[in-house]
Amino acid sequence: MFWLLVILLPLMVGCTYRGVKDPEMVRSINLEVDMASLASCSELPSHPLTLEELVAIAIESNLELMVKQQDVAVQHEIATGQKLQMLPSLLISSELSQRNNGPGSASASLIPSIPPAPPSVSSQRSVFRWDATVTWNLLDFGVSYFRYRQEVNKTLIHALEYRRQEQNIIYDVAQAYWKAVAMRRTLDAAAPLEEKITRHGELLEKYISRQLLPLIQGNKDRSRLFAMSGTIQGFQKDYDRAIYELKNKAGIAPAVDIQLFIPEVVDYEVPYGVDELAHYALLNRPELYSGDFEEAVHLDEVRAAMLQLLPGVSLFGSEFYDRNIFLLNNNWLIAGIRAGWNLLSIPQHIQEADIAKARGKMTRLTRISLSMGVLSQVYLSWILYRDVKEEFQVSYQASLIDKELLEAAQRENELGMIHDGELLGYEMASLDSEVRVFKLYAELQSTLEQLNNAIGIPLFLNTGGIHCAPVYATPLVRNCPAP
Repeated sequence: MFWLLVILLPLMVGCTYRGVKDPEMVRSINLEVDMASLASCSELPSHPLTLEELVAIAIESNLELMVKQQDVAVQHEIATGQKLQMLPSLLISSELSQRNNGPGSASASLIPSIPPAPPSVSSQRSVFRWDATVTWNLLDFGVSYFRYRQEVNKTLIHALEYRRQEQNIIYDVAQAYWKAVAMRRTLDAAAPLEEKITRHGELLEKYISRQLLPLIQGNKDRSRLFAMSGTIQGFQKDYDRAIYELKNKAGIAPAVDIQLFIPEVVDYEVPYGVDELAHYALLNRPELYSGDFEEAVHLDEVRAAMLQLLPGVSLFGSEFYDRNIFLLNNNWLIAGIRAGWNLLSIPQHIQEADIAKARGKMTRLTRISLSMGVLSQVYLSWILYRDVKEEFQVSYQASLIDKELLEAAQRENELGMIHDGELLGYEMASLDSEVRVFKLYAELQSTLEQLNNAIGIPLFLNTGGIHCAPVYATPLVRNCPAP
């Protein structure tokens, strides 16, 4: 034994672990693997992308969703492993050994007149035996059953967390999409005016250089043109920021060029009352279902703790084999029932049951509080939608008036009553009014999607379609009206 310790001691000293030997090389290898994974993203369609297509791309390529999906898969495997713990235990053991000396034994006679038997051998030098024992502890089976139910409910909770994260990603993509659409419309509307500003600026410089226009008036016109040009350049910057934000939300690489499908401006009225939407929110929000399942987890914990207060009963059966030729029988079969009761653990299990009951009550109160938050979110989103809708309608009417003013100014310009500089001012005012309509329409669509997110059914109220199914079907979905 001493020599064995002398041999093993240097080996144990050399087993000290100090981490990865070459972190830079490992990081370089992992970097290549990670970049290859990022480069393997699905190719984008060549046509202008709709909101639905961008949502599909985001759901497919979002890395956070992939991590959450893997988390659900891991939890599912944990539930399966807990289910397998309900099986009986099977223990198989075997021995194959040999001694260097055979033992001898002597016997003593109990009768004084009869001499004892001579020394003899009752076992072989070579030993071969095996046994197989099946044990089924009924108490452990019951506890494992409730633990399995808990893990299944936890799997559902993880799946609901994935669903809510998916809904939030759709909301983010929709917001970024409508913002980018508004800026794209703005650029398209400003393009003709940008050309006119450039031509008018060139003409203005000629007038000033030839002294055909007073210097003060010329500088005023210059300042106004610079302001107009700066405004239009700001539109381009806003669009660039919006399109990169959209790529980020959709999981598209920044260097990839994308084109957006520009939908028509359609005034849409939500055909549901706020109370009805609030009711459907309580039926569809994944967080509330998670609260239901979490309460069931604590209830099963109470049952498991109470079950452990009972005596443990085990059914067992064993088969033994020994090759020893000196034995009369080489095979044995044993079956029976064992019962045990750990009385000192009863207070502990009662305390565990009380803790689980308290946690279940806390979960129920948390779910009620969350329901109140969901209702507040629905009502707040509804009010915001109504306010933006009213503001959009007012701005739309104002833009129509500005267009009429522009048309009148164009007629006066053709008659020579106003010069091109004044007409350019009317065109800029009409553009500003139109840009405000575009931005308010994008904000209106964003508030609609915020209301969709609040009721737990993305892209429903503003498109009429179900692009990310709710947790469970509701009459709102079954009676889906056409927008």
